[in-house]
Amino acid sequence: MPVIVYNTKNIAEWTEELNAILATQHLGDRTERQTQLEQNIADGKLFLNTLKNNPNQFVLDIVQYIEEKLDNFDCVHAANQSIVLRRSITNIRRSLDNIMAVHTATDAVKARETYAKICGLISTIYNDLAQMSKRTELEEAFLQRINLMLEMTHVNFNSDLPDDMRIGKRSFYYFRENCKQVSDATLDKQEQDEYATHFNRLYKRFIDFKPATYDEAQCKKTGLAMLTRIRDEKITAEKKQAPFDIKYATTVLKKTNALIDKPLDTKLQAQYQQIADCKGKPSPSSAIGNGLYFALWGIMMIVACAVSFPQIVWLATATGLPIGLEVLTGSLLTIEGVTGAAVFGAGCFSIYSAFRHGLSKNMVDFAQAEKTMHTPKPAGTPATREEHPIPKSYGWMR
Repeated sequence: MPVIVYNTKNIAEWTEELNAILATQHLGDRTERQTQLEQNIADGKLFLNTLKNNPNQFVLDIVQYIEEKLDNFDCVHAANQSIVLRRSITNIRRSLDNIMAVHTATDAVKARETYAKICGLISTIYNDLAQMSKRTELEEAFLQRINLMLEMTHVNFNSDLPDDMRIGKRSFYYFRENCKQVSDATLDKQEQDEYATHFNRLYKRFIDFKPATYDEAQCKKTGLAMLTRIRDEKITAEKKQAPFDIKYATTVLKKTNALIDKPLDTKLQAQYQQIADCKGKPSPSSAIGNGLYFALWGIMMIVACAVSFPQIVWLATATGLPIGLEVLTGSLLTIEGVTGAAVFGAGCFSIYSAFRHGLSKNMVDFAQAEKTMHTPKPAGTPATREEHPIPKSYGWMR
């Protein structure tokens, strides 16, 4: 969707078009174009007024919008991000930090320059992704998110800021001319450092946590199970020299720390669920029904084969049927048995896929335990219960 550019020239053209529509339409009639023009004019005037008199508000709003979009994307599409995608996200976050580090909120001219730099950053990332000849499904989804950010700027990227608020090409094209992509080596080191930071922080929190109630013990137990699985998967991948989704693991660790800080935050709980779904969203109940159906059908085929084969052999021996016919019949029954086993296996897999497994289950178990621990208990509930011991498999964390 193209960016709607707000400037004095466009507002004047929209006003002229709106007046022409009003002059020719009947009283009470209203068109979709009229509504759109009225909205554009009102929004355009507000945009120009705010950019002129309070540009710092625009800076804060667009930074918050970008951060929310990136955070949401990292939750909904947490797993299997390509290196191109991870590099783009890292570039945006690092560049925003650099821009805001020198941002001057009280100087309107400097604030508009900051806004222009952010616009240049977004357009640079968008152009880099849009020019790729092939994009993965996740890269395409991210490109659409960047496009939404572009639409929020309402600036023409082939020129400068509108009207008398121009700041010069050098500032506006800052990131087009100077933005340098993070190298693969730098990205790898940064991801390893972030993983270690969040893992160690979570590790220390679990070690220092001394549960006094059953709910607290369950929270620690499920948390340790999740942390152990992440650690073991990373070690196994390194030993086999197989890829390890470190971005996903880091996102899980980061959001787990956040959930511990705000266990009853509904937004965090929803994000945590989205991240867990990336590694194993349970199938609907129909999958269980289909799985049971196929499993039962497979068992019936295997049983029919097992019962029929001895009878065919006995009948062939008693009646003197040709050996060839006996072999053919036995082969058909064998094929039926193998088919039955395959159908049974498919049914079992369908049932298995209907439930959470692995890290996805660990995350959901921990989130539920954390929520239960902080949910007020009804009157009369015992304050403490016997703590469950930590399994021996978590001994490395003692």
